[in-house]
Amino acid sequence: MPSIKSVNRITGDWHVQAGADVHIETNYDTGNLGTVHIYGNLAVTGQTTTIDSSDLAISDKILTLNKGEVGLNNGAAAGVTTGGISGISIARGGPATPNENANLFFNQNRSWNYNGITTSGMWEFIIGAPTGGVGTHSAIVINAIRTGTSGTDLSLLGAESSLGTVTLDGVVNYTARIVARDNDNDVPNKGYVDYAISQQPDRRRIQLNYITSGGAEVNRTNTFVELVEQNVPGYPSSGAGAITEAQLRTSIGGNQWITTYGNRMVIGDIRINDSNEITMDTANLKMVLSTKPGPGIANNPSVELRTSLSMVVDTVYDVPANEAGRIKIYPEAEGPGGTGLYFVNSENVRDELPSKRRAFFASLMF
Repeated sequence: MPSIKSVNRITGDWHVQAGADVHIETNYDTGNLGTVHIYGNLAVTGQTTTIDSSDLAISDKILTLNKGEVGLNNGAAAGVTTGGISGISIARGGPATPNENANLFFNQNRSWNYNGITTSGMWEFIIGAPTGGVGTHSAIVINAIRTGTSGTDLSLLGAESSLGTVTLDGVVNYTARIVARDNDNDVPNKGYVDYAISQQPDRRRIQLNYITSGGAEVNRTNTFVELVEQNVPGYPSSGAGAITEAQLRTSIGGNQWITTYGNRMVIGDIRINDSNEITMDTANLKMVLSTKPGPGIANNPSVELRTSLSMVVDTVYDVPANEAGRIKIYPEAEGPGGTGLYFVNSENVRDELPSKRRAFFASLMF
């Protein structure tokens, strides 16, 4: 270690004054590669401090900018006075445009402003390996994100990452907690959508819900369309021998009006089978095929069947009563007419419709 050469040692302050610049050089004959050591504090008072070092190492953990700020309203309130901002500006070179530098500023409106690169690239907040590197990216803890202008959308990806996705990792039971909170402002994820469709009790139901023009919410829990799978009556409800059947139900005002099965459709009490049959779904219930008369007309329009008609009239339990303004045909045991097909009218005239052969012989007798 070279010996220390004393230039001047005095007590008290030592002032070096010059009418122009003061230069301190080390190894001035070999490229100024030495080091200037200052033992003690360094106070620089002036307008500008310029450091042209390639590497700057600072041991201080906290850097204070805008030191000496007196605050707003003569110190009555805290705040950045001149310009209203304080922060770091990174020179990027290139044309002298307003976005030449990349800036990280604190604004007096209590927000942080990141600007500088507006035409390409994006801001990345990364702890760990950078984009394209190796390692796991850590998260940045943010309490709130908001746009600075009312009515402006918040874009989480933007054009710079058009193929990216927004993910939420590391949380516990996020999907279940969203369902439990039932808060319209919660942001769902794919797990929530899957859960809502596949695991909710009413996941198969489309229910009548709407908002009126006055803003009132209407929920019609008894009007819906749903897909269900239930046990077939007459078979065990579970275990061996149990048979389930898929159904598409339509409920209107609490009435299960239309039910579609794999091989039939039931509308009210009318069943349409896939074996070209229309029948009743409820036992011992008659079917009425009717038309509607127009205003002022007492009688229904006729029902016209354009087909070769083959009619089966089953035996009824009770003989029908008198009919008002119409004739009813009903079956009973075969009588002299030889058909067993009877009629009754509004005058309670009851008789058997004769067969062709019986009518022929009766005509010969009279």
